[in-house]
Amino acid sequence: MKKNDHRFADLLNIIQFTEQVCTRLYASSDEKSVYSTVIDAFKDQTDHVVTLFELTDNNTRLFTIATTMASQVIETAEKATGFSIKNFKINLDKSPYYRRAAFDGQTVLADGQTLLSEILPAGLTQIAGRATGFASKKMVITPFYVKGQISGVLSISAPHEAEYFIPTAKNLAYHISAALELAVESNRRNALEKRLLESEQRFRELIENTDDISYFADLAGELIYISPQVNRYGFSHDQMINHSMLDFIHPEDRDMVNLYFKKSLKERIDIPTEFRVIANEGELFWFEDRSRARTAADGTVIGVSGILRDITARKKTEQELQETNKKLARAVAHAEIFARDAKEANEAKSRFLANMSHEIRTPLNGIVGVADLMRNTLLSKEQQEYLDIIHHSSKSLVDLIDEILDFSKIEAGKIKLADVVFSLDEVLDEVADILAKPVLDKRLEFY
Repeated sequence: MKKNDHRFADLLNIIQFTEQVCTRLYASSDEKSVYSTVIDAFKDQTDHVVTLFELTDNNTRLFTIATTMASQVIETAEKATGFSIKNFKINLDKSPYYRRAAFDGQTVLADGQTLLSEILPAGLTQIAGRATGFASKKMVITPFYVKGQISGVLSISAPHEAEYFIPTAKNLAYHISAALELAVESNRRNALEKRLLESEQRFRELIENTDDISYFADLAGELIYISPQVNRYGFSHDQMINHSMLDFIHPEDRDMVNLYFKKSLKERIDIPTEFRVIANEGELFWFEDRSRARTAADGTVIGVSGILRDITARKKTEQELQETNKKLARAVAHAEIFARDAKEANEAKSRFLANMSHEIRTPLNGIVGVADLMRNTLLSKEQQEYLDIIHHSSKSLVDLIDEILDFSKIEAGKIKLADVVFSLDEVLDEVADILAKPVLDKRLEFY
């Protein structure tokens, strides 16, 4: 009776110890630490050998993850059998007990010697059993899971009352599964958080390395975020956060900006806006704002995000261009006035020339007519020569007046050229006759 009491006491102790191990598993940060928690806890339990197997090779083999067998035992077994336990894989097609656990999800109670006979050649079974101490042990084999799929197998040697230990072994496997699930989820979440942080950092660096200002405002128009570029304009981050964006906009532009802000929230569209901002030092800046309503996952509008671009230089250029265009328009107007005045002056000149030529032509025609009459009277040779000179000079003067009128016709675009045959000698003789008197008076000679 005392012997049975001792056995049940051992059973109770290992059950309580296993429960303690289960509570430690949830402090594990990853799969490896889950396995090491189990192995490290059972290393001091020399009567109970724990081995964890991972399902590998397309779910056809079990590979040893870790075991509590002492290194001296492992070395002895490896020398005796020639097998490397660390690299040894159990072929599930040749091991019905392990297959029931790994494929069918059953919890199996088997003799250690029987299990060894399934995975080792016949001649090595007894050798391995003696070397490892498995020959005299009962083993509980039960699966553990990750995301609902069998991930591996827990093998643990049972106390003398083995059948009473099966629920405890299954409970340990359950908590291993739960801890692995949490570890996998934690790793996935950590990886996502890391990628999110990296993405956020890249996005922040991208925003902060541009000249444009990025911002996000809530439904009331108060700034929730604004990029550091505002420092260039004398504003601090703390000065603007939780304040309405309208507070920093030129008073004359606030109504227009507020109207577009509400329209953007209502219609959920991009609305480009241009407005002025007065910096802390009083300097005036122009900004172009491209904003759009932002929504939560459920589609609810939560605010507006946008990009502010400094267009002060462009506005200055536009203003200068407008001034230049105004000056050009005034210059064109003055030029048109000058052209009109010049045209009127030219027309007045043409009228003047026409009138003057008429006034001059009348007495000249009289001189020419009298000269023609005198040429028909009795004159001395000398008188005849003088009369000829008067006649030619008068005619030349008439021709000169005609030529002056021709200049007016040229300016009016009405000149017509005539193809007339003339004698150069006669022209030169006429010129000589006209100039003969002044030449003689000056005692000059023609050449």
